[in-house]
Amino acid sequence: LRHHMPERGWRRHVPMEHVTGLGRNCALFETSRHWAYRELRHWFGDPQGLSDAIHGQVQIRNQAFREPLPILEAAGIARSITRWITTKSRMWQDRKSTRLNSSHTVIS
Repeated sequence: LRHHMPERGWRRHVPMEHVTGLGRNCALFETSRHWAYRELRHWFGDPQGLSDAIHGQVQIRNQAFREPLPILEAAGIARSITRWITTKSRMWQDRKSTRLNSSHTVIS
């Protein structure tokens, strides 16, 4: 079975335009979520701005495929990434609580 599996790290070596079939969903999700994790720092406190940035990037990456996914399917991937970051990610939650704590001044 091992000889039927792709090499470890195959996603880094396969250009987006060569990914076809079901691999497009996985490739789009994986590359976009990693991009979003790095982009996150520019959008703390602005979930709509983050969502717009992720949607835009997913659509750009989707267009790199020879046969792009349907727009609604790509939008669903973007929504999934955004929802996870803003509801489950410690990066988002920790930064949000840091901003709340720093906005309050303690007067003694």
